[in-house]
Amino acid sequence: MIPHMASQRESIEHLRAVPLLSGATAAELRAVLGLGERITASAGQVVLEQGQVGREAFLVLTGTLRVRRNTRTLARIGPGAMVGTLALLDHGPRTATVCCDTECTLVVFAQRQFLTLLDATPTLAHRVMANLAGQLRALDGHYIG
Repeated sequence: MIPHMASQRESIEHLRAVPLLSGATAAELRAVLGLGERITASAGQVVLEQGQVGREAFLVLTGTLRVRRNTRTLARIGPGAMVGTLALLDHGPRTATVCCDTECTLVVFAQRQFLTLLDATPTLAHRVMANLAGQLRALDGHYIG
């Protein structure tokens, strides 16, 4: 359950404003609220560590995070982004380190919760797949041309 939100209606409206969840139904958003845990991470905090086994995924509600592989910054992400999904889907190691540039509010999903969330919310599952496909296309274009 996501603590620190005044009411379920307010919580649903807050989640509806997240681009990754904008097309989700109220029932799907309630499923998100029931499965994830809202946390606050401070600026400089490492959320994911490259090479480590992935046990959770994070949905960014507020703040900015930096995605790095080795010492190279690959991207800066913000509200609506979801990180950590690849390791939960294929059980492989984290492919990048993600660190908070600012204080961030995140919803954390353990692997079991994440897979349940994808099963329960087709809209989110489709968007996660589209996001992963977009990342693959970008890498393909960058490295292969």
